[in-house]
Amino acid sequence: MQQTAYLRRLRRRLTLYSTLLAGTVMAVVCAAAFCIACRQYRDGKQAEMYQVMQQAWAELNQEIVSHPQLRRIEQQEQVYLFCWVNGNAIRMMDAADDSSRRSQLQQLAQEGAEKNGIELGQNVQFSQQQTQTTVRLDSCTYECLVWKGPLGDGTRGLALLSDKTPQTIYLWKLGACFAALAAAGIAAIAAAGWLVAGHSIKPAAQAAKRQAEFVAAAGHELRTPLAVLRASTSALVSRPDKAAHYAAAIDAQCVRLAELVNDLLLLAGSDAARLTLQLRPTEPDLVLLDTMEQMEPLAQRAGVALSCDLPPDSLGSIPADAARLQQVLTILVDNALRYAPPGSTVTLGASRQGQWLTMWVQDHGPGIPDEEKEAVFRRFYRVDRTRGGQHFGLGLAVATELAGLHSGELSVRDTPGGGATFVLRLPVRSI
Repeated sequence: MQQTAYLRRLRRRLTLYSTLLAGTVMAVVCAAAFCIACRQYRDGKQAEMYQVMQQAWAELNQEIVSHPQLRRIEQQEQVYLFCWVNGNAIRMMDAADDSSRRSQLQQLAQEGAEKNGIELGQNVQFSQQQTQTTVRLDSCTYECLVWKGPLGDGTRGLALLSDKTPQTIYLWKLGACFAALAAAGIAAIAAAGWLVAGHSIKPAAQAAKRQAEFVAAAGHELRTPLAVLRASTSALVSRPDKAAHYAAAIDAQCVRLAELVNDLLLLAGSDAARLTLQLRPTEPDLVLLDTMEQMEPLAQRAGVALSCDLPPDSLGSIPADAARLQQVLTILVDNALRYAPPGSTVTLGASRQGQWLTMWVQDHGPGIPDEEKEAVFRRFYRVDRTRGGQHFGLGLAVATELAGLHSGELSVRDTPGGGATFVLRLPVRSI
């Protein structure tokens, strides 16, 4: 439970860190793009203002000023135009009767121009002058562009005022779009980070689950021999006359515990990637014969014969850890003797095909159902628990781990006529 909570916290942290990092980049990119878009928009509006100003200035410099044309420019471009001729402000003949607001805006434009050194109300000739300023009236802000220049013996002045409210609204909407885009991007990054983090910690979660199952199963298996040890020691104290019997039982349980601890240490070392092999050129036929010789006394006690099936020619050598390879074969033979009926034969064999060496242990016992052929290689799994009470279900799991360390594979198939055949395939080339 604690490991699960830790993995959840780890996943959240990984998601948070990835979202912060990538989200910061996303926010910076969106902010930069927004600034560029705003600059381009303002530059475009500025260019439009200058274009309108040039059009109105051209009309103002005609011998006869066309007031309708200037009003058309005002209405079409949604701006205010104010004219000065020889220092005198003129009112367009067909201007609407918003004289109060127009007068205020004209006065503000003239005052703004004067602050920048352009005297629109003075008939003083200079070379053409230009300035740009901002004026406010009520709650509105206007961009004000002012030109003044000589015309004949007098002067002409022109002020163009453009309401910035539509621009401000547009920029706010544009900013909202970029903010929504950044938020959506960050949300997508967070979702992707959550999925990637989950995928990244999946092996750790699986390892934690296997570890929890491993510890639980190991604790369960340890209880039986410990209970026997405790019962035997109690009986040893109360029945001194049977001390030899109980001492033998205690010794047998100590052997079982030692085997269990060794298997657990091997599997734990494999899980932690600490288990290594001493690979040397090894002759598999000799390893097989040594295993057969070692297991012969156990086979005799079980009433089972051991036979060997080897080709007439030598199998050569393979890169392997001889001790670990013999451990695999010992496990397979021990497993076969456990289930083989008395009077039957367990066969050990080997052959070489191309770059692969195949070794097998064949028995004629009850066999393994198809639906359990994969499960038998799991830790603490036993096909028939009533007949495997003296074993912990770790042997085949250990053999599988050792086969994998040799870059090989361990499998099981049915023996013709009944029984199980465990097959170990190992590469011949260097690992």
